[in-house]
Amino acid sequence: LTDMTNPALTQTAQSIEIALAERGYGKLFATSTNTLSEEMRAIELFRSRQVDGMLIYPTSPKQIEHIRPLRRANYPVVLLIPDPDGTIDSVAVDDRRGAYKATQHLLDGGHRCIGLIDGTNPMGNREKRVGFTQALAEAGLDFDPRLAADPEGHSTKRGYWAMDKLMSGAPSRPTAVFVVNDSLAIGALRWCANHHLSVPEDISIIGFDNIEFAEFASVPLSTINYAVEQVTNVAVNRLMELIAAGDHLPEPRVTLIDPELVVRESTQPIGR
Repeated sequence: LTDMTNPALTQTAQSIEIALAERGYGKLFATSTNTLSEEMRAIELFRSRQVDGMLIYPTSPKQIEHIRPLRRANYPVVLLIPDPDGTIDSVAVDDRRGAYKATQHLLDGGHRCIGLIDGTNPMGNREKRVGFTQALAEAGLDFDPRLAADPEGHSTKRGYWAMDKLMSGAPSRPTAVFVVNDSLAIGALRWCANHHLSVPEDISIIGFDNIEFAEFASVPLSTINYAVEQVTNVAVNRLMELIAAGDHLPEPRVTLIDPELVVRESTQPIGR
């Protein structure tokens, strides 16, 4: 995994552990701390331990060339993000579709000035930004980069300061903000509370992942559900199929799970 402090990945790790135990398998966990060299080191460590298979959440969807030789060598491996080339088995939530649904929810509420809190790393996951801009384009709106802020991380604190950057740098204050994970969104909620902005009366905020804290935030957070158990079960079942296949793996299969929009109290139509 990339980061065990990410609540969604912590839930994923726990769910994987349970699913493997039910099938009689033990597990080894490693985190890359979002560093490619650490990820490569962990993969080599696992291979040296002669594990039966691997589930990998890569640091970057654009940097998986070091994983492809595993598949070519008939080694059972399943990615927890989509392989854009479809040459490695992968199971993931459809981030682009989820971001589209979140943005469409805001647009359906009459919002037209919508901010974005998302990283700008070109090697990172760009699917959520693509879904965001796609929904805007279909509504006849251009993406204004001045309405976007890079949190430079994934924590609640990073969300707080990204919200500060967004609200001070935007040409006009957005009436709604899409935030690419719930931890960041909770930080954005705190910024609003500290600056006397009422959510959702003054500004609507929607996150992504549906972590446990989202429902119990100071304002219960609208979000996109990261279906942890569904991802885990499909991925582990596929890994079991690959392990059972031995030296003759079936053709790779990419499974994208359509995420659910969860509407709570942090969003409402504009002017209500």
